Amino acid sequence: AISQNLSDEEKMIAEFWAYLPPNELQPFKDAEGRFRPRQFGMTDSVRNKLRPFLNDDNCALIINLPYRVIEKLKGHAPSTLDAVQVQMTLACAMLPNAPMRIANLASLNLKTHIQRISAERCHIVIPADEVKNERDLDYPLGKHVIELYDLYVRVYRPGDLLSGVGTSRSFAEVGAASEGASFVDHAA
Repeated sequence: AISQNLSDEEKMIAEFWAYLPPNELQPFKDAEGRFRPRQFGMTDSVRNKLRPFLNDDNCALIINLPYRVIEKLKGHAPSTLDAVQVQMTLACAMLPNAPMRIANLASLNLKTHIQRISAERCHIVIPADEVKNERDLDYPLGKHVIELYDLYVRVYRPGDLLSGVGTSRSFAEVGAASEGASFVDHAA
């Protein structure tokens, strides 16, 4: 979009400030055409990937997945694998409430991005300078997501459970590269 704007501005300067004759404006018009976006909106590939979510049953499966995973983990001492599963489950529970790029999700910081207002209210807040489209993100989390988050921090996040994850570039590792304690590397 920036390239298109610059080529459009160059054409306008050439035409209205430099008063170039029409035959000399052609290279500027050609450049403007080369930088014009070819498509607006979703690509066919993205549209095809999203089409299954037009079915309410498919949506319910995705929305309820985190709670089904947690039910299966109840009743035994948490392991490293359990901690990673709960971590992924929490990410799946957060995204419908707080749509964001995976890089932002992976780098969530417990101290700066997760803002607890009360026991029942919690927001994910990411400043514009950390977001690709340079817009502040501020998402309230629902009651069930807050409960899952609290369970994760209280039971599955203690430091020794995820210390053995290694360099597999899992969700835990992506956030570890960011400054400070990441969402997945810090116990509250």
